[in-house]
Amino acid sequence: MNTNLSKKEKAIMRQLIEKGVQAEFAHALQEAANIISQWKQSEKTNREAYYELYGSIKQNDKFIAMRYDGMTGSRYLSTVIGIYRDKQLNEEDLKELHEDLREYILNAAAI
Repeated sequence: MNTNLSKKEKAIMRQLIEKGVQAEFAHALQEAANIISQWKQSEKTNREAYYELYGSIKQNDKFIAMRYDGMTGSRYLSTVIGIYRDKQLNEEDLKELHEDLREYILNAAAI
């Protein structure tokens, strides 16, 4: 398959990527909220909660930076495949893409 994307396809891919990055932020914030909740319920000491929160934010930030920083058109397709593989997108989200491109993403994510 020719992986050169049209302007319309790139615009759709950017929307899908934004949905993925928002899901990553939500995941990181939920993880932080859980740690803080455990701390508030005295399940963790101040030190334990602080280090766990710091580690969680650092790990999530590293993953988000690796996947999304320096995003260029040449990385759109591989990024969308990764987001789909991580179940942050579903087939319904891909419906606006050309059928060949949608099938390519589904097949690549299945590998």
